[in-house]
Order: sequence, then structure tokens, then C-alpha cells
Amino acid sequence: MNGILFCSYFACKRQTWFLSRHIEFSKENEFMMLGKLIHEKNRRKMKEVRIGNVCIDMVDTRNGNFKILEVKKSSKLTTPQKQQVYFYLYILKEIGVQAKGEIFYPKEKKRIKLELNKETEMAIRKNIQEINNLIKQKLPPLPKRKAYCEKCSFYDFCWVE
Repeated sequence: MNGILFCSYFACKRQTWFLSRHIEFSKENEFMMLGKLIHEKNRRKMKEVRIGNVCIDMVDTRNGNFKILEVKKSSKLTTPQKQQVYFYLYILKEIGVQAKGEIFYPKEKKRIKLELNKETEMAIRKNIQEINNLIKQKLPPLPKRKAYCEKCSFYDFCWVE
């Protein structure tokens, strides 16, 4: 389980199934390339941290506080992005690190601050179980058309015959 898989579950369960099988997205997808460009531009400021399968964009330990920061291209998928950060906070808590989280949208000059609470923690546990059940299925879920499907790097897997 990793943050991308966890995040994708809240955007598209079919995408989650594909990702769980290491099915690659189109490298030519302009939206994926733009996201990578924004990520790379901010990389010099970032200090990536890996914990098992989890890769957090940046960790800030100034002022005696522990804060994680995720850099995103757009806030159009805020709910999945928040879930990804909550998942990271949960993983950190599991290894004994209390932290706060933040999502940063450089193009929008916007930040969202997040903190793990008991309710969110219980939801994360439930979602991990649901994701594990989903990825055990032999076939992917049927596609469901969403507003962002045409910009998705998996578009061809779902809508092109």
C-alpha cells in the first residue's frame, strides 16, 4: 500500500486496481507531464522522505514540530489528495511519529492544513481494508464516467475501444 494507491481509491477505484498491478499510465499524457514539471520545479525546495512504500514530498521539522507537505498540481481532486495526506499521517503515527500535514498548490498559491484525529484514523483503517479487498479482485471494477476522465492518464483503459 502506498500514498498514490490510497489517493487513487477516492478518485477512481478502477484506476486503483490498475495501479495495484503496476499497469503504467501513458507517459505522453499532458496532464501527467505538467504535474511532473510542477513537482520537479519544487523539488529543490523539497526533502523527500521514504518510509517503506510511502514517499512523502517534504518533511519540515523546524520549531520542534513535525509537518509533512505534499505538492499538487491542482486542487480539483482535493478529497483524494486529503486522504493521501491523512494516510501518510496515519503511517507516521503507526511508527510513533506525531505530525501535521499540509497540501500545497504552487500554481494556485493555496495551502490546506490537515491533522489526524480519531475519526479520520478509523476511516483510514476501514479504507485500507476496502482497498485490499478491491485489489484482490480478478477483474477491475467497471468504468464510471467522471468529470475528470478525459484528463486521466488511464482514459484509454476505460473509454477507448
